[in-house]
Amino acid sequence: MKNLLYFLVASLFVPAFGVDLEQALNDALDHDPVIAQADAQRRLGKQQVPQAVGQLLPSVSMSRSRSESEFTPADQVVVDPDTGESIVIPGVTRESDGKSWGFSLSQTVFNAGTFLGLRAAQLESQRADEIYRNDLQNFYFRVAEAYMNVLRAQAQVESSDAAEQAVKRQLEQAQQRFEVGLVAVTDVLDATASYDNAIVDQIQAHSTHDIVFEVLGTLTGVQYSELARLGADMPIVNPDRTEAEWVRLAQANNPQVEAARLGLGVQKKLRSATLSQHLPTVGASWNRSYSEGRFDALGDNESTSVSLGFSLSLFNARQLLNSRSSYIQVESAKQGLINQQLTAARNVRNLYRTVVTDVVRVEARRKAVASSSAALEATETGYQVGTRDIVDVLIAQRALFNAQNGYAASRYDYVLNRLRLMQAAGSLSEKDLQEVNQYMTSEDPVVRLAGN
Repeated sequence: MKNLLYFLVASLFVPAFGVDLEQALNDALDHDPVIAQADAQRRLGKQQVPQAVGQLLPSVSMSRSRSESEFTPADQVVVDPDTGESIVIPGVTRESDGKSWGFSLSQTVFNAGTFLGLRAAQLESQRADEIYRNDLQNFYFRVAEAYMNVLRAQAQVESSDAAEQAVKRQLEQAQQRFEVGLVAVTDVLDATASYDNAIVDQIQAHSTHDIVFEVLGTLTGVQYSELARLGADMPIVNPDRTEAEWVRLAQANNPQVEAARLGLGVQKKLRSATLSQHLPTVGASWNRSYSEGRFDALGDNESTSVSLGFSLSLFNARQLLNSRSSYIQVESAKQGLINQQLTAARNVRNLYRTVVTDVVRVEARRKAVASSSAALEATETGYQVGTRDIVDVLIAQRALFNAQNGYAASRYDYVLNRLRLMQAAGSLSEKDLQEVNQYMTSEDPVVRLAGN
């Protein structure tokens, strides 16, 4: 048994090689407890419909009983008229037994509240689907974000490692030049300080790298050792719709807006059901019973009855108070819908502008890498001929590494913000992640650092 448990647990954390975004998504679908819980909540919400239908179906019941009893009357004393003597007549024990059974069927003929409750349950079932659709889109984005965070951390590791090596070389050169009297000791001290800072940045980058790998592994249930990178050929383009079109899409398709709209419908039906308590209700029933027994003259009995009942509530203070509460519930749901519509429109507008800005930012970051590289080359040349000092070189190196890291981060920001825009509009799906996955490359994969 212990071996079986070990195998089941270990199977969730086996190393995986050459994994891309689509594979990570499939693994997460199988192992993420959050989306599994959301699906269970959806199925639970949809159970309200059959429960409401059950209120409209006939109710059938059956009963059966058996009884046995004995009855012994008290002794009687009588006087013999001839002799005048008292005569005791003992009581005679009488036994009785009986059997009975009954069968009844009742059916609601008219109850407006029950019928309106069914309609409210149907709307609630649709609302459960919309809530799950929102949870599913959140799940898609969580997977993409966790994956991109690994790629972002990898860029930071590569940048910090390169910075550490570059500053280390500068420190060695400064020490050599100081030993032969070409530079002052301040160059060595400046290089040493920069190297110490580079070591700190490297440690932090490596720690973050391990953390984000662990986050992705928790989400997918698999501890990956290698991940595919985002290829350089991925197009960085503006959204394929105008801002106004994205807003209209969000108003019509955002699952939170749809859930709020259905929630308003539910409250309206429940209000109508509450008001319908003042309407008459009609019900029909059919009953059949049979009994048999033995006690002197008592014999068998059999009866059948059919009834049609009518009831009307003339006054009920509780119903009146419930009616007032139902109006407040409808107003609350109405304001909730308005809030969701405004929130969806605001989020879409902001994310649309963010994506447009990201397109420009990525291009600017790319140019910054080229210019920083040229600036570093010129600064190093100046340092060799004595027109620049070590501080200028260290600053230029840091600027280049920051530019490279910023360029990589801007590409990941673009991917995530574009997915956020789709999510805000309610259109994010598995296909959108598969589209991003087309630009993943297994060449030079992201490798989890040794010892982590």
